[in-house]
Amino acid sequence: MHSPDDGSRRRFLRNAGLTGVAVTAPVSLASRASAESPSGKVVFIYDDSVEEDYTKTFPVHQDEGAPACTAAISGQLGEKDRLTLPQLKEMNDAGWEVISHTVNHRALGPLELTEDASNGDTKVYDLSNRHGAHPGDEVVLSNGTKKETATVTGRGSDDTGQYITLKNPLHKSFEAHKATVRYTDDILHSEIFDSKKQLEGYGFDVTNMVLPYGINGKRAEAMIQREYHSLANAEFADGLNPIDYFSPYHLSRTYFKPDSMKKKELGSYLDTVAKGNVLGILAGHSSYKDFDPKRVRTAIRMAKDRDIEIVTLREALVDIGVMETPATTGSTTTATSAEKTSAGKSAPHTSVTSGQPGFGIVTALTGIGALAWRQSRR
Repeated sequence: MHSPDDGSRRRFLRNAGLTGVAVTAPVSLASRASAESPSGKVVFIYDDSVEEDYTKTFPVHQDEGAPACTAAISGQLGEKDRLTLPQLKEMNDAGWEVISHTVNHRALGPLELTEDASNGDTKVYDLSNRHGAHPGDEVVLSNGTKKETATVTGRGSDDTGQYITLKNPLHKSFEAHKATVRYTDDILHSEIFDSKKQLEGYGFDVTNMVLPYGINGKRAEAMIQREYHSLANAEFADGLNPIDYFSPYHLSRTYFKPDSMKKKELGSYLDTVAKGNVLGILAGHSSYKDFDPKRVRTAIRMAKDRDIEIVTLREALVDIGVMETPATTGSTTTATSAEKTSAGKSAPHTSVTSGQPGFGIVTALTGIGALAWRQSRR
């Protein structure tokens, strides 16, 4: 297995003006209660680097003066229905953060077998057939005491459930609900590390990651912690991440498309964020038919009405104290309802994170401990 590209991390730190890495393990920030932002913070993340991010969602954020993040599949940029490199660069130049979403959108965690897999079988049933998306991939079946590596030829579903197909019959047997199937470490390593290298090769600073399908696993998470500052969807939860005990590798998001979050529910969610003690992360897919620019604009304006600061994930980590404070940050918006024009729009508002009261001292103290923690893992 290749070693992670520590040089890429150092390049980011140098370009951003940072003096040291400041990624934390779960760390109590209760002592910085008096230094909390006067309003909450929310991050918008759009998955899969689809062309609609540029044609539908990006214009709304630009119009509202609000930054966002795009979770980019590095190996699919420029392909049909995906963002082109010039489009992604334009978004990044406008203040959007580029987040890694792997090379080819492979599921990084293990999935439980739903049916027994016996010696001689070439079909394996599991909770989802995600691991069969790329014929030729190698997967590992394991129950903790024994394991077997097999080559995938495809996937499908029938009355029994979803399954992946194997090139050769199994030599071992595995009991349902007591065994899992996952990608090999080499594939995990490529999806996690090569994505960052590819995106940074295009000139982007990539410090955070989003899991495909939200499928997590201990092996993948350990690799991610070696190279990234946070994992934006490590857990299935409510998308409200408490600040007083913040864990950057165990963050959660919530989808805000209409069928998963009604307007009233979105309002309640943002009311909680506005209290200022959580980081809210909202996620969406710009290509979904039931997710349109109107929903994006509604969410942004509802956040503004509550004086919620809209930031990128990297900016949020700096503000919270998980990363050291750079000299400047990208565009953010703290526009209130009073700042809106007669047309109902807000003028872009740029802020410098270090200007928020009390954050400098807390960030510096947090950074010292975080630097020692990260170095101890190398």
